Amino acid sequence: MPNRHGRETQLLLQRQSASRTAPAAAAFKMKYNPGISLGREPERQPDNTINNNALEEKMDEGDVIIAHSIPAILCLNDIGQWLTLLLGAPVTSGAGPYTHTFTLDLADPLIALMELSYLTSGNEKYVRWYDNVVNSMSWDVLEAEQNMQIDMMGGVEVSPAPVSVFDASPTSYAKNRACAKQGKMYDVDGASTLGKIVGGNVAFNRDVEGQRLADGLEGFGEFLVGQPTVSGSLQVLMDTGTNLFDHALAHTSKALELVSKNVAGDATLTVNIPQIEVEEKKHDIPTSKGIVHDFTWKAHADATAVTVVLVNGIATY
Repeated sequence: MPNRHGRETQLLLQRQSASRTAPAAAAFKMKYNPGISLGREPERQPDNTINNNALEEKMDEGDVIIAHSIPAILCLNDIGQWLTLLLGAPVTSGAGPYTHTFTLDLADPLIALMELSYLTSGNEKYVRWYDNVVNSMSWDVLEAEQNMQIDMMGGVEVSPAPVSVFDASPTSYAKNRACAKQGKMYDVDGASTLGKIVGGNVAFNRDVEGQRLADGLEGFGEFLVGQPTVSGSLQVLMDTGTNLFDHALAHTSKALELVSKNVAGDATLTVNIPQIEVEEKKHDIPTSKGIVHDFTWKAHADATAVTVVLVNGIATY
């Protein structure tokens, strides 16, 4: 029997309209990197019965938890699918390029079907999950490799395992990778008071909590949204001008925009945050060379919502 290879696997995603129910096949084939982890955490129950045996009893079955961790390149086409699960369906305008505006709010998370396929011709294997929600998502803005991380929770794994692929002809977006040299971070474009920024990232966390409903079904039946957060880091050169040390010491709120673009500059991902607060930190000298300080920041409440604006050639998400 042939050995499985990671290169042969594929990940399908499609939003659901009803819980624990597969939609009509119209899935998307998603890009992902090595290190992906999907599936069950069984939560077996120990059995400490005294049994006149050197070994303890076999563990009893509990209720499973479905959890996924997905690293991927920052593809400015794929990310629209993930952002829709994270923030809800966007408002789309334009006629190519299209502008998709996502807004952070307290709406219930959208759910999606996911399937991991091990594809060896004539010997395929499929694993499928329903009711998957994005709990947190983060990405780099200025790193040499523009990557993202998606962490998800799921409702249930389909059992017995499906014997055929969910969608034999899924949509596959062309690669549209963000480029580090096109990244920008500022409070005011062209007149930033944040200093000389050399690196940073952004992380969204919806603070989702799974609930096991008293319905006799395995896994989570409902997902509750807690206190969403938007946070991240900024790496800044220490210079003689106004910089983040000054804002942190004064506890000054600042706007923050994080812009990612592809090489051509015709696809753009912009995070608009009306107000952030910056962590006050100790002064340290990490090297004898130029001094780079690493700050953490967190968005706080404002009358204007946090938005993510994605511009690309995809007509709809």
